[in-house]
Amino acid sequence: MLHIVGRRRLAALCLLVLAAAAPAQSKPHAKPAAAAKAAPVMTEATMSQLMGFVHGNLSTGTVDARIAKAFGIDPGPGDLKAKLGESELAADGRSHYFGVPLDPASTDVFLLVKGPQGIEGYLTDRHMRLRAALVLFKGDLRIVPTDIAAGPFKAELSLFAREFADQLFLSKQVVPSQGLRGAAMNAAFRRRGITIVAPGDQPVAMMDSRYVYGGKAVGGARGNIVLLQTGGHPCQYVMEFDQPRASYSFSRSQLIAGPSGITHPVWTATAQDAYGRKLSSVGEEEIRSFSDVPTQRFHLAGPAIKRIVFWGDHRGFAAFCNAVIDDMVSGEAR
Repeated sequence: MLHIVGRRRLAALCLLVLAAAAPAQSKPHAKPAAAAKAAPVMTEATMSQLMGFVHGNLSTGTVDARIAKAFGIDPGPGDLKAKLGESELAADGRSHYFGVPLDPASTDVFLLVKGPQGIEGYLTDRHMRLRAALVLFKGDLRIVPTDIAAGPFKAELSLFAREFADQLFLSKQVVPSQGLRGAAMNAAFRRRGITIVAPGDQPVAMMDSRYVYGGKAVGGARGNIVLLQTGGHPCQYVMEFDQPRASYSFSRSQLIAGPSGITHPVWTATAQDAYGRKLSSVGEEEIRSFSDVPTQRFHLAGPAIKRIVFWGDHRGFAAFCNAVIDDMVSGEAR
């Protein structure tokens, strides 16, 4: 549950905006800085995609009813249920959330920033208009004028534009036809605070699905990128998180049946806490089909997921050693 900030935070917020708006002092003798790579910019198209992404992939959380009411949203009984995603790119020691109501027809978007002093909230929509802003501190909720909140609001939009671009890092990863394994593959996950550990004789590979059995075995993955494990049976690997996750979602990729059909191993994915205790588990029985098998979404609930153990057994004949997965999304960290 999110709880929020007030008078002192409002004053700090005003100072922050004023400081950000102050003109920089010129340095006539300083060398011009090298042009930085342009950061992703939030557009209406990106906002629409991000709304759909959060609504369709992330778990349901709650927003304090006082925030919802201040934003003119009826929370119903209790707190407002919403889809919430936390930025994994923020480096200011605060938690930054992008939220949408459960109603897929809603155009509301709320950006929430939770810190030691409470929570800031911004109400917007797919057109990126700042419709309302507030702070809540020790039960004291204050509405912030939109002109005062404009600077921090734009910073949140920028953060989530970068977050959305990075959320697609797997789909934008350049993967050679033979795939990425070992250190090369882990480099793609380290920026997300994830390490994959697998036996040397049962490596996990990041593959372009177009090169998996000639593109005739798996498909439907976002950006064509899938994660699979090869080797004997049974097999297992661990996905370890630097920081605990509240939830984790992924898809078992679409299976494409060839002339002799398609097989997929029995598998499980088990979420564990830092002490190795089981938190939740999902999986499937062995699949044998002579027609295509659609992708299937799975969700692991925490709290405080420190690792996920993927186990599979192709029993000597299935096409893959472990589950073929894609479209992996973590929920808000706890």
